Amino acid sequence: MNKTYTVKQVADILGYSTNSIYTFLKEGQIVGIRIGEGRYRVSQEELNKILHLKKSQEMIPEPTVIRKSTPVVEPIKDSIPTLFDWFISLVSIILGLSLVLFVRYFEEPLKIPLSELVFPMKINFLIAGMGLFIVNLFNRARKKAFFIFYLIIFINFLAFSTFLYLGKDILGSFFFVLMPIVMIFHIIFNKKGTISFAILVTILTIFSPIIMILTSSVIELSEIIKATGLDRNVVILLWSILVIIVNLYIWLFKKEKKLINQASFIVIATGLGYFIFLYSAQLYWSRALVNILIIIFLFILSFWDEINENSQENQRIKTRVFISLTLIFFVGTAFIWVIQNNIHSYVQNELVNKLVYGRNLSESMILTSKDKLEILSKNKSLIEAIKKNNIDTLDGLIKDVFQYSSTFRRVLVADEKGNLLTNYPYVNVDYANIGFRDYFKQVKETKKSYLSNIFQSSADGQKRYVVSINVPVLDEENNFRGILIGSFDINSLANKLQSIANTKNKEYFIMVDKLGGLIISPGYVNQLTETEIRQLVGNVSKGVNIEETLELENRSLQIHDKVDDKEWTIAIRRPLLNTYNFDKLTNFLIVFSLIGFSLLVIYLNIFHLKK
Repeated sequence: MNKTYTVKQVADILGYSTNSIYTFLKEGQIVGIRIGEGRYRVSQEELNKILHLKKSQEMIPEPTVIRKSTPVVEPIKDSIPTLFDWFISLVSIILGLSLVLFVRYFEEPLKIPLSELVFPMKINFLIAGMGLFIVNLFNRARKKAFFIFYLIIFINFLAFSTFLYLGKDILGSFFFVLMPIVMIFHIIFNKKGTISFAILVTILTIFSPIIMILTSSVIELSEIIKATGLDRNVVILLWSILVIIVNLYIWLFKKEKKLINQASFIVIATGLGYFIFLYSAQLYWSRALVNILIIIFLFILSFWDEINENSQENQRIKTRVFISLTLIFFVGTAFIWVIQNNIHSYVQNELVNKLVYGRNLSESMILTSKDKLEILSKNKSLIEAIKKNNIDTLDGLIKDVFQYSSTFRRVLVADEKGNLLTNYPYVNVDYANIGFRDYFKQVKETKKSYLSNIFQSSADGQKRYVVSINVPVLDEENNFRGILIGSFDINSLANKLQSIANTKNKEYFIMVDKLGGLIISPGYVNQLTETEIRQLVGNVSKGVNIEETLELENRSLQIHDKVDDKEWTIAIRRPLLNTYNFDKLTNFLIVFSLIGFSLLVIYLNIFHLKK
């Protein structure tokens, strides 16, 4: 009886993979005997024909006939892209897209030279990544266009890493400087690409925890710390040791492919998955998406040798896989962006309503205070008391105003020369004359009430910042006889405004005068940057009532408006982190869906190849 061979035996004899032999059998290039569903045997006679043909033509370099009417599959002669080439193209595309769409990508305010190059860098990532992806699709790796796009991506990774480093984001800088380093290694030493990708993952997983110990980072391990009860640095140290052990085991026993692939995917993917969850919670979607790509490529790495055969069928499978992955990430990124924009619209409307209420409240308190002083300024007893310097009468009058108003910290009276006559509640002031003050000059010159900008005043030896409501005292002939000064209770107004804001979402009000002086702010905002002052004062003076502020220097959604005709600006802010972030469940579902759909697409294509 003629001897027969299994598909695996034929593959070992001919030097092909079992997938290739199944393809040859399916297409009739090798005549086999079907012995069951998807099972074949090849006769000794058929194998001898193939071996004879292979020996005479040396690995079948051109289309050849094994049977009279059936051609052999022609190997692809172009330069086939490696796993690392596909990875770099997808990382560049997703990174560029996420940097363009999402608002947060720097750890600290970006006050660095050449910061105007940030936007071109984002576009370069996107365009160069798409260019490299197209080159890979047409199997033109290591050609001229390949190196052009490769160089652009290389330079952009270095630039992005530099920006992150100058922004004090050491972990992010390390993450992205590692890419160009491995790109150089890949071009020079590892043209197959699998080792390059494995080195990238190994260095990333080993050194990231170490950097977290040595520097501050947005990555927090609060959940793990809470569960274990250990110190943060201890958790990171134990994590580092575990990752080092796993990586050593993988590299030392890399011949045990099945075990190694399972160990590397489960352990490393779990660690990266936690990083993804933390990055997405901090709105660093660019890094979260790149880490998701790393997990997916780890999965592809486990069977890369099977689909990397130099045949048309295998290339079609790889093309479908990577095009599908690109579409999944485009859809996922767009989905996140749409959700964030819907949240933004809702939050903006909410903040506008709160701002209008806060502005009306401020105007009402200021107007009420001014009205009380203007009514008193017309009191004949007050005018006579100022003329005669009758302190007792003056004390009684301003005491009544103070006691029936909750908006004053103190009420003062000065004569036409600016000499302070009295104040209530009484304090010792460090100056007896206020004629040098701008508000006194303004009131004396215009004979109209005036709301001052914020200024520093001294009483009882203590310095404090004050806003005053200043009302002229005029006699029957409209002659200037003096001034009533109401020291406005800023703290009272601040407390009422803050009660409107949602402290759970870290909302807060700020108020500045026309010179940019900070009148009201939470305790942790001591001063404004020049950019913030320009936005607040400049836009209000131009008639811009509502403004979304996504500047890197404050990272908050801001709505602002003018306070009546006082040339003050009131604004309410909510940090971006408390505006765009999702709850934990939503973050998990988004990440899980991206990974799940990607792995499903890959599995279906591999299943089709094996079938």
